[in-house]
Amino acid sequence: EYVDNEESAGAFVGVWRFRETPPSASAAATEMAVQVRASGTHPGISTSEGGDVDIPGAEDASIVNFTLEDSAENISGRWWMLVDPEEDVAVTVEYYGSDVTEEDLDRFQESLTLDSEQSW
Repeated sequence: EYVDNEESAGAFVGVWRFRETPPSASAAATEMAVQVRASGTHPGISTSEGGDVDIPGAEDASIVNFTLEDSAENISGRWWMLVDPEEDVAVTVEYYGSDVTEEDLDRFQESLTLDSEQSW
């Protein structure tokens, strides 16, 4: 968890590995959305696919932007779906918070790398 100052809800970072590797980043995005909606961890989530991205180490990667419509704060964020089928690894990296900007998301994305050997 990263909190940028005392006056905001901050920004939160999470990483999840899929139990079974989806065949593509797009399939991983669909699976993640279904899991989040079913679990209720992100009430009122609204998602939109943001397209493919290049992330070092990932054979396939895409982004999903989201907002939490039931939130009192302006909560928005992004999932990065990173898949390496040869190594049987697929993860979701999540970054979200109140008043998260495109610049925040782009800067965070520049720091991402998928290292299959370091995956749990």
